Amino acid sequence: MGAYGPPPGFYKNNPHVRITEEYCTGCMNCISRCPRNDVLRARKVGDAFKVWAPSPENCAGCGRCVNSCPTHSISIYLV
Repeated sequence: MGAYGPPPGFYKNNPHVRITEEYCTGCMNCISRCPRNDVLRARKVGDAFKVWAPSPENCAGCGRCVNSCPTHSISIYLV
């Protein structure tokens, strides 16, 4: 693995991002770290914001969102 990104061949496995909204605090760290601007979005739920993935299939699989999440509510899985 290089300085940035997943190991070689990872993209062939079709990475997807998954967010467990029960643990999300709405800090928006993941949105600011994601290199793609079409994967993660914020929505208002009650008085707080929650992050969700409207198009998880567009995930690049870099792991920046996973590393920036303080509550570990984000994971990347392969399809």
